[in-house]
Amino acid sequence: VSVGVAAYNGSGVATFNVAGLVDGVTYSFTAKSLDAATNISVASAAVSITYDVTAPLLSPSITTPAGSQNTGTIVVASNGDPTSVKAELFKDGVSVGFVNSDCSGDATFNVSGLVSGTTYVFTATSLDSAGNSSVVSGGVSITYDTTVPDAPSISTPAGTYNTTDVTVARGSDTTALSAQLFKDGVLFGTIAYDGSGNATVSVTGMVSGTTYSFTAKSRDVALNLAVAS
Repeated sequence: VSVGVAAYNGSGVATFNVAGLVDGVTYSFTAKSLDAATNISVASAAVSITYDVTAPLLSPSITTPAGSQNTGTIVVASNGDPTSVKAELFKDGVSVGFVNSDCSGDATFNVSGLVSGTTYVFTATSLDSAGNSSVVSGGVSITYDTTVPDAPSISTPAGTYNTTDVTVARGSDTTALSAQLFKDGVLFGTIAYDGSGNATVSVTGMVSGTTYSFTAKSRDVALNLAVAS
């Protein structure tokens, strides 16, 4: 059934806006060209197109936790909507782009242009193969933080000991939440600072009569690491 005639544009393309289509119905389209004398070509090969204006039923969710982080990685989960094939991410209401969902239904965005110390609100929508968008997800506030803490100090004095406890002091930098202790350059463990700003690590595997070199690094809530003590 003919739906009309449209002129080719300068690029040789004729665009039709077909009315009366029904959501969920697949139609077979063919076309014929006409010249100035209205001679008609043979029909083109048929193309099947399903008209779909039904949005995904489920809103996605942003699984990246609210809080501070030192990367621009944001993960959007489709929440199991079988029609969702990709996600659109918004930063403070402005789209930052689209990413296809993986086999688990997650879309991972690497957001650029973030400013350290700034808090952003991220939301997202799911899209189906026809480009229909779901309702917007709830917002997640994330502070981008790439400022490293101050270097800590090892308050256990150098010397000879018959215990294995090593204490790390963060000093006045209250952004440091935990300490990483290194024994001869190898990470031994991570422990949170206490209310006094100290982290005491009980080091195992030490051999009597052996001298060890200890260093430490502080880590903040965004997982930024200080330079070594």
